[in-house]
Formats: sequence, C-alpha cells, structure tokens
Amino acid sequence: MAIGRLSVSVGVKGKGGPHAQYIAREGKYAKYNDGLEKLEGTGYGNMPKWAQTDPNFFWKMSDDKERKNGTSYREHVIALPRELTADQRHELIKEWIHQEIGEKHAYQYAIHNPLAMDGLEQPHAHIMFSERLIDGIERDPDQYFKRFNAKKPECGGAKKANTPKLLNERKLELKDQRDRWEKLCNSHLELAGSDARISMKSLEEQGIDREPINLSMQQIKRADVKKIYTNLLTARNDFEQAKLDSLAINIIDELGKIDKESHERASTAIDRANRAIGSSEQAIAEYGEQSEYRDQNIRESVETDKSHQRIIGYRSQRIDESYPRYRLHRKRVEETAQTIDRAKRRISDTKQFITSSKRRIRDRKQLITNTIEELITNTIEEYDRLMQGPDVQPQAGEQEQQQRQQELTTIQAEEKEAERQRIEKRKPSG
Repeated sequence: MAIGRLSVSVGVKGKGGPHAQYIAREGKYAKYNDGLEKLEGTGYGNMPKWAQTDPNFFWKMSDDKERKNGTSYREHVIALPRELTADQRHELIKEWIHQEIGEKHAYQYAIHNPLAMDGLEQPHAHIMFSERLIDGIERDPDQYFKRFNAKKPECGGAKKANTPKLLNERKLELKDQRDRWEKLCNSHLELAGSDARISMKSLEEQGIDREPINLSMQQIKRADVKKIYTNLLTARNDFEQAKLDSLAINIIDELGKIDKESHERASTAIDRANRAIGSSEQAIAEYGEQSEYRDQNIRESVETDKSHQRIIGYRSQRIDESYPRYRLHRKRVEETAQTIDRAKRRISDTKQFITSSKRRIRDRKQLITNTIEELITNTIEEYDRLMQGPDVQPQAGEQEQQQRQQELTTIQAEEKEAERQRIEKRKPSG
C-alpha cells in the first residue's frame, strides 16, 4: 500500500555538512550497512562556482559563515511508493525537485531504502537545500552567506527566501505543498500502471475511524511493539483481501442468470416437442379419415413423423446437454456460498484481532505511563531526601561526639578510682 508522507525540517548552523555526508553515505557514513538501508540514488545541483564539484564544501561554508543561531539548510523527507521501481522513484524525485526548487536554491538529495517492519521496502528521500536564493550575482563564500543588502545586492549576501513568515502562513504553504506532492506522486503511479494511490489528507478527512499510530524509533526497535505492529499490518492486509473476496460474490448473480436461461431454454424445447407431437397425432388422425388420399397421406405422415422425431431427438439432446451445465452452475453457486462464509469468518476474525491489538496497545501505553509516573515520584523523593540530608547529618555527628566524650570521661574516672584504691591498699596499717 502506497503511503503519503512529506515533512519539512530545518538544520541549524553546524549541522549542514554532517547531514549532507549522512544522506550521501560519505565520510564516516561511507561504511554504513547497505544491507539494512540501501542507497538507491543521490545527486545535487544549483551550486555556486566554488562548490560545483564538491557540494560538501558548500555545506561546510554554510556551517562556518552563517550567522550565529542561523539555519544552514531546510529539508524535505518524503515517503516514496514501493509500487514503483528504483528508477521510477528516482525520476519522481527529480521531477519534484524541478517543480519545487527549480533553479532558485542550491540542493542535494539522496534516496534511501531500508526494510520496513513488515519485511518489505520502505523507500524515502532526503532533499536538503539552502534557503538563500540564486540571483545571478557571483559571490565568494565569505560574501555568499552575509546578510542581504536590499539597496546594493552586489555588496551583501544572497537573500533568504523563507524569512520573515508567520506560523500560519508556513502551515498553509506546507498543506499546499503536500497537495502538490499527492498529485505528482499519483500521476507517476498511474503512468507506471499501478492501481495504488496516496492521500495526504488526515484519517478523519479520509473517513477512517481510528487514531493515528505514532511510534518513536526506540519503541519501534522493541520486539513486543514490532510484533504488535506487524500483526496489525497483517490483519489490515487480511481485511483488504477479505474485501476483495467479497467483490467476487457478484458472480452469484451471473450464475443465477445462466441458470435461469438454461431453465427457460429447456422449457421452450419441451414445449416445442409437445406441440410437434400433438401436431403429428392430429395429422395422422386426419389422414386416416381421408380414404381417397390414404396412401399419400400415410407417406406424408411418416415423413412428418420422422421430422418430428428428429426435432424431438434434437430437443432432447439439447436438454441432456443443458442438464450437466445446470448441475455445474448449481455446484458453483454452492462453492461461492462457501467462499462467502469463509470470507465472513475471516472478516470476523480480523475484526476480533484488530480489537485485541488495540486493547494490547492501550495496555502498553498505560504501562508506560505508570512506569514514567513511578520514576518521577521516586526521583522527587530521592531529591527531597538529598536536600534534607545536610541538615540532619551534622546533628547526628554532634550527638555521636558528645556520646564519645561522655564515655571517655567515664573511663577516665574509673581509672582514677582504681588507681586511688591501689594506693590505699599499699599504705601500711596503724
């Protein structure tokens, strides 16, 4: 099933060069495991003369020369349909870049294709481009990323296209851009002969009664979440297959029509045979009553009877031929009824599985919520204990010191008393 997704993000100063190397699998990302995420295609364009052969130098200069807290690039991350081949997806992205970026901005793109949770392809594109407009003025790296000079453009840097804009204005632009992507992607799917289509509308706008599923990468990597999500995809595919199977039920109407035609033809043949037999008997009786033309009438009757017999034989043969077809049609109707019952059972099982999956997902969410609340409570208690510790510990230390001093005083007093008693014993009596 083709998926519609287009997100727009901003890369801050210092992130342009590393991100460009990441999407192009260059530098430290050159040995990235191609078995997990295949690099289907990459390219760049509209670079100034000093970066036409090395786009990484352009992004490095952007990171170095842009003002503090400025943006180095903007990026489109777009889900591509797995129903298209790698070459067809590449052509789709190149046409999108031509339509949306044209010759206005320096850009670089890459198409990645990792495995999805269902084990199939998950192709998507990264398109990063500079917000600075190309106005035909030659600028070196130091000047290119300076602040734009409206009065003397040749003295300032290249103008940024996306400033200043309000949040609502950006939201409307993004909605229009997603509508354009839906039209372009669906036109390429149609040209490829695929029945699949994408929709950039929300689930509510599409009339789909369910909550969207948003999972973080940490959650996706968990085995239990991956299993639940895979089972949900399997149930959804089974449900779609059941819907397709239900469409085949229309064959019952066709079989009914064929069965009705067979009955009508058989009845017509039998009626004609009966009328022919009745005509023959009537003709024989009339010929028998006419004595002067008896012989001629008998011969004519015999010929007529033979003709009628041939008609009867032909009609009987047609009836015999129609009966096996009638039995075959009845058998097909019974098989179709069984198929309907199986489809209904599959739909019922799918609904039960979807309900069970939703319940397990709710339980997981509740477990995560409880765990987070417990961690927060423990953290607050530990913090309070640590905050109260310094006030309590000095008091405990003073008590221990006083106790030790009392014990030492007692021991010294006992030793003095013992020494006094020894001295008294040593004195002579009298």
